[in-house]
Amino acid sequence: MIPDYDSLLIFLHRINALKGVPRFKSSLASGGDTVAEHSWRLVLMVYVIGTTFEIDFDLNKALGIALAHDIAELKTGDIDGYEVIKRSCDT
Repeated sequence: MIPDYDSLLIFLHRINALKGVPRFKSSLASGGDTVAEHSWRLVLMVYVIGTTFEIDFDLNKALGIALAHDIAELKTGDIDGYEVIKRSCDT
């Protein structure tokens, strides 16, 4: 199978926009951070935990999930699940 280089480059260009998508206010950073910063921190945590402790799991799969888990936020923005639940309970 021949890779579709054009689609790959378009995807890589589009995900670069995650650097500009802000996270909701419950972020660890005092001034807030971006989705890209959050995803990087999560990937690093998965890698450090996966290589430090003797845990039986598929590290490559976990890293892939950590890398991809917020891609939809390019379209939706970051959604604070706590706020969504709180609003639905208030109605």
